[in-house]
Amino acid sequence: MLILGKPRRIRLDNGYPFANSVEKLLPTDLVLWLVSIGIEVIFNDVRSPQQNGSVECTQRISCYWANPAQCANAQALQVSLDQVAYEHLYVFRQRSKKDMTRAEQYPELTTKRERFDPLDINPQRAKDYLSSFRWPRQVFDNGRISIFGKKIVVGKAYAKLSVRIQYDQYTEQWVICLNNAKEIIHKQGPTITFQTLQNLTVFSKNLTT
Repeated sequence: MLILGKPRRIRLDNGYPFANSVEKLLPTDLVLWLVSIGIEVIFNDVRSPQQNGSVECTQRISCYWANPAQCANAQALQVSLDQVAYEHLYVFRQRSKKDMTRAEQYPELTTKRERFDPLDINPQRAKDYLSSFRWPRQVFDNGRISIFGKKIVVGKAYAKLSVRIQYDQYTEQWVICLNNAKEIIHKQGPTITFQTLQNLTVFSKNLTT
């Protein structure tokens, strides 16, 4: 993004680290970070890689050209990937597109770039995104439910009942409701700040609660 600018949106598949490996509906740290810097995240339908066919093909070519196995460290890999990105944009010509480069096909890629600032993190975007979800759960016999790998005590009185979990961005709490929307308990949720988003580990599986 430092070279080509920030994209308006990004389409992802349902594999790790883009999607949660345990439950697809739970956003990963990577997704929350992308949302926080203003990128719209779009997921392919499950088992539908053809929805992102061009990217899948480009990824295979990029991996072959960049040759990660021959890179001594992360910095060397980044240099190699930057070179591959340049070649994809300005050098590689597509026969199916009249032998044009991507820069020739889409001149706006080079003339209308949105500047990417790694510090342009807006916690409110991530909070809005997280609070848009409603996660269904069934209460275990011991009166607990689980979200992001954490156990939440709901109470044995609700054992085997179906509930919904949502994130209250104003109180930063998990709100557990019955299916009739009656709230039954509030529990501390993740604290989403500029610092927590900046420090997210991109390849971690779950949001820290």
